[in-house]
This record gives sequence, structure tokens and C-alpha cells, in this order.
Amino acid sequence: MPKKPLKNHIMGGSRIGVADMALHFIGFRDDRFWSAVKVFGPPDFIHRRWDVRAWQEVVDGDTAVFAAGTRDDTPAHPSFNDSEHC
Repeated sequence: MPKKPLKNHIMGGSRIGVADMALHFIGFRDDRFWSAVKVFGPPDFIHRRWDVRAWQEVVDGDTAVFAAGTRDDTPAHPSFNDSEHC
């Protein structure tokens, strides 16, 4: 799968003053979620894992915070429908 350019990824980038950027948390299942909230604020999107759906939803300019791994990891198949399991 081709890599998409992503400026602000993996615990990086500043969201101050940028209204159209989204914050994605990927793969958090424990107390590290709350640690990430303290650092970055509440996420706009939560993805259970780095799958094709998450890969498609994280667009250029977004900030993606990973519990483990990086955006360069191969997205998992099949995709998980996070919106049905909130």
C-alpha cells in the first residue's frame, strides 16, 4: 500500500490555531489513553487499531497518536468498523 504524506504524526505537530485538523488516537486500550489526553487533549477520532479504514481517515494535516507502532506500519486487514462499537 502506498504511503500517504502526513505532516503531523506519531506524537508530533501542533494543533493550536488550526481548525480543520483532526486528532486521531490509534490502538489505545489502557491508561495510556488518559496520558495521551493530558498531552494532546481529547481526540476527534479513536481507532482500535491501525487498519485500512484508519489509514484512509487520517489525512494530510491531521495528527495521529499511536499507542504502539507508526503510520509507516502496514495497515491491518480486514478493517474494523469503529463506529459500530462506541
